[in-house]
Amino acid sequence: MRTHWHSDFEIIRVLKGRLEISLNGRAYMLTKGNGAFIPSNVMHGARAVECEYECIVFSKSVFGASARTRALSRSAGVYAGETLDSMRRLFETLKGVEPDFELCAVSLIYEITAEILKRRNKIGIPAAFTEKIKPAISVIEDRFNTKLTLNELAEVCGMSPNYFSRKFKEITNQTPFDYIMSYRVEQACEMLSEDGANVTEACFHCGFNDLSYFINIFKRYKGVSPKMYAKQKTGEKAF
Repeated sequence: MRTHWHSDFEIIRVLKGRLEISLNGRAYMLTKGNGAFIPSNVMHGARAVECEYECIVFSKSVFGASARTRALSRSAGVYAGETLDSMRRLFETLKGVEPDFELCAVSLIYEITAEILKRRNKIGIPAAFTEKIKPAISVIEDRFNTKLTLNELAEVCGMSPNYFSRKFKEITNQTPFDYIMSYRVEQACEMLSEDGANVTEACFHCGFNDLSYFINIFKRYKGVSPKMYAKQKTGEKAF
């Protein structure tokens, strides 16, 4: 899971293995029985180690019952630790077995958020600089298949190149170059598995100008060649 953010809330539950998760630059190790609550706009990414995990992503509009509930939801902080009982019940509820499961799910989301609010003094994350590097990540996501320079990314964040590089790595655990490469590879994966593109099409659409270089970079991040990845995901030949 590359480092990113979104306006939705997210809840994660680890089923087995280890999930090394980063929340606004602070690292947490989640194992079986652990979970995380990630509020809106928190920078987060993770590395799975022989891990299976589940995610629930829901819109902040869930808290639209009143101005008070909206304000309280914005005050909820990050939680990472033992899976809360209310989290466990939410995952089970969303299997949709009961006819009223939607109402139960919303009720449990409120219950989880209320419990996180009670714990906010115990668990915190450093917010400094996370907002400042978001413009660079937006540029990367919008123009990932074009040439991007360190100076350009640093400039949109109002920092010097060296200072920007240091802060970017502190928050994302990747250099700007690594982040761009990993984002390009993720986009290539989507093309290969969902859009039915072949390896050559994915290569040039995702900003690589050399097929051999693309294959080497892809293998570095995914452990297999793009051709093998496509075959694993689609069961078809990729040329």
